[in-house]
Amino acid sequence: MPAIFINGFLKRAIVKIYVESHNETLNYDTVTWIFLYVGIAKTMEKQEDNFKHKTPVQIRFVDTDMLGHVNNSIYLSFMEYARINYFRAVLGANVNWNSRGIIVAKAVIDYKIPIFFRDNLIVKTRVSRLGKKSFDMEYQLIHITPEKKEVIKATGVTVMVCYNYEENKTIEIPAEWREKIAKLEGLD
Repeated sequence: MPAIFINGFLKRAIVKIYVESHNETLNYDTVTWIFLYVGIAKTMEKQEDNFKHKTPVQIRFVDTDMLGHVNNSIYLSFMEYARINYFRAVLGANVNWNSRGIIVAKAVIDYKIPIFFRDNLIVKTRVSRLGKKSFDMEYQLIHITPEKKEVIKATGVTVMVCYNYEENKTIEIPAEWREKIAKLEGLD
């Protein structure tokens, strides 16, 4: 689903129409349902997936903007935090990132529904492709509802390139990294 951007005028118009037709006060849940109701965004309750790693994320007040939702630039920080936790879990804590590391070559975020300060957020992370020098990481930013349902708020993909910082050049994915990632993800 492509990212959907709605300007402030349209948001206010939708809210005004909803309030006038339903005669009720808006709160967090009501605003979410307005967007669902008019088809601008929709929740996707998670079915079976093959993300084996997840990271809980604490949303800070500073992450939100004046509209009350998490600013779009913060999504990359959430993805970075989850990516770091993924590599700690899969590769261990003893990797010397100053000699061999990874660089984000490309990042794509698909914004589906706004993330709010009160959301119970986790980021699911996986490697979906292993190339010679690069690999793809996929992310799902998910709100866990009080009923324990998973609602995808955004998805993302980063293309990661392995890099030798001492020689300032790209390198093949180290064999031990490839082996551990492939084993976890079921990749060849």
